[in-house]
Amino acid sequence: MQRNLDRRVEIAYPIEDPKLKDEIIRTLIKASLKDNVKARVLHPDMKYYYKNGEVNAKKVDSQEWLMNHTIKASGIYSKSKV
Repeated sequence: MQRNLDRRVEIAYPIEDPKLKDEIIRTLIKASLKDNVKARVLHPDMKYYYKNGEVNAKKVDSQEWLMNHTIKASGIYSKSKV
């Protein structure tokens, strides 16, 4: 897969709000580290390989989990239908 590394701009800044920092750690970082479906690891040969997980482990797709988490957190679908 080709990546847009030449024309991409990335930015970093500190997150000082403790509640926001905790939310980022609990959601984004933990979900990304648990991903065993699409996650890849950069090896010394500068190639990416799919992350090897336990054979019988529950499948965790961090992108799907984060989308579902966002929908639940927004409360859009928790309201009763009329």
